[in-house]
Amino acid sequence: LKKVTVDVTAKISDLAGKFPKTLASVAGVPYYGLGENEEVARRNALNAAAKKSAVDLVNKLRVKGVKP
Repeated sequence: LKKVTVDVTAKISDLAGKFPKTLASVAGVPYYGLGENEEVARRNALNAAAKKSAVDLVNKLRVKGVKP
């Protein structure tokens, strides 16, 4: 099995005002993926990173009381 690491950096900004305001962000969070080869491991790592980062960002927005 191969193990691959990916790092996530993401920021959600409010552009409604005169200046952008960061509402939620994640930076430098490592996620790992395993697979039978490097390509499969990378895909698994990216899928895990996308899902977990999205949940983290939504939770941060909820804490701030931001509604869609």
